[in-house]
Amino acid sequence: MNIQVEKGKVLLVSGPASVITSEGKMTLFGANLPLGNKVVVRKKRTLPFEAEENAVLDVTLGGEAQIEEVTGSTIPNCWNKAVKEILSSIGLSTTIILGDIDCGKTSFCTFLANKALNTGVRTAIIDGDLGQSDVGSPTTVGMSLVSKPITDLFTLEPHTLFFAGLTSPSGVTERLITGIRALKVMASEMGIGVIIINTDGWVKGDEAKNYKTALVKETHPEAVVGIQRNDEVENILSYAEKEGFNVFRIASPLCIKKRNSEERKELREQGYRKFLEGATLRSLPMGWVEMEYTPLGTGMPLVADRLKDVETVLGHKPLYCEENSEELFIVSKENDKIHQEDIMKVVETFKKRLYIVKDGDEKGLIVGLLDKNKQFLGLGTIEKIDFENRVLRIYTPYKDKIGIIQFGQIKIDEKGKEEGIVKSFST
Repeated sequence: MNIQVEKGKVLLVSGPASVITSEGKMTLFGANLPLGNKVVVRKKRTLPFEAEENAVLDVTLGGEAQIEEVTGSTIPNCWNKAVKEILSSIGLSTTIILGDIDCGKTSFCTFLANKALNTGVRTAIIDGDLGQSDVGSPTTVGMSLVSKPITDLFTLEPHTLFFAGLTSPSGVTERLITGIRALKVMASEMGIGVIIINTDGWVKGDEAKNYKTALVKETHPEAVVGIQRNDEVENILSYAEKEGFNVFRIASPLCIKKRNSEERKELREQGYRKFLEGATLRSLPMGWVEMEYTPLGTGMPLVADRLKDVETVLGHKPLYCEENSEELFIVSKENDKIHQEDIMKVVETFKKRLYIVKDGDEKGLIVGLLDKNKQFLGLGTIEKIDFENRVLRIYTPYKDKIGIIQFGQIKIDEKGKEEGIVKSFST
């Protein structure tokens, strides 16, 4: 259907939908929309189409899609002021964006990137939101080099990814800081003029504050942007100011719509499907690859007498067992019952950190695939671990040589639906 939008009006389109500018001049997050070009609005996303002059839009709406017209720009004046000051700096400039969930971090990230492109500066986006990642799959940090105006970060191709293995930073904060910092260094070495670091919405509590303040310290940005409705990230921004960082406090747009947990889950599942499209089953002998973020493969299979000792204490014969100097990794058969008192006996007897799983627990577990130089190659899910023959069977679209497999903690089914968290395979 054709919709006329007067100058100064904004059409908010919630997907799934597509929008084509037929007449007039429209912008989206600071990007000019060429006549005839289609913009796809994903399900559970809302995009603000702003009329710079009277315009006509050809809008196609899918199920659950909605449109709403509002008067005046949805981009707050404080955003324009902050972006102008950030981009006026000379030399390399890194900006980190902080805020609660659904406050507009991704929108500001997109707006800043488009404005940077308008000045002709080489720009990169590092997406550090493990759960609602757009540049990379959930469980990863992605970096993309931006070469043209963008309307949705999801359309960007990642230059490289860093696998963290979870959809929440809690529990992997050190790993996450290492990954974001490494991608920032990589972008700097490439001579990127504007580096934009988007972050997750975890800001409440001491652990979140410690993570975000450490992230600011380790990435050492020229600008720290805090998007707030009230004072959600004030404790982090105050720290940054005391440490000498240039802090910008900006408001959350009124048009930002909050998503419930099910909607956020659905967006994550879009990401899994995107990065696992075309996956086929591969068999990889454990001896051919290194394994990381897991105790599996770090020890030696137990000799018969040692295995008998474990069986005696545990109360049943393990399907597989290996150990190193500090850890004992046990795989029980699917139907064997594991009692907490028997687990405690094993820990007390062998004086080692114990990892115990059941055969089949690995099915659907997300893994990151890297080469020997730790360059990310692709994503995969474990179909089966053949412990007897020491073979990993993995679904992945990546078809060439793999050097390292990093174990995650998220399980998904063959359709990309999340099935929960499994921590027993991960360190």
